[in-house]
Amino acid sequence: MTTVFYDENCNLCVQSMLVLRRLDRRKVLAFNTLSSEIAKNHGFEEGTVAVVQGEEVYLRSDAVRVALQAIGGISSLGVLVLKLTPFPIRDRVYRWVAKNRYRWFGKAGEASGDT
Repeated sequence: MTTVFYDENCNLCVQSMLVLRRLDRRKVLAFNTLSSEIAKNHGFEEGTVAVVQGEEVYLRSDAVRVALQAIGGISSLGVLVLKLTPFPIRDRVYRWVAKNRYRWFGKAGEASGDT
């Protein structure tokens, strides 16, 4: 099983997980929040998407790649784009979006226009 850990306070993260759930027709992904006890045991950095697959832990853009790869199907296009993008570039873009996610997308549970 592949477990995806996400920031439940982030609208972008929550909506992204909903998309992953819809794409995951074979139900190969499990989802957990970064505030869960299991996530705390891993010591993930706040606001970082993480994927645990077996004994391996993937963070940030690698986590996205591994989750999409586990799903397969149309998600393979995203995997291809991520594989073709050099790691330093894709991780820099990931960190930039993560840094601005609340400003751009708001916090989960906030009404639009309240951010």
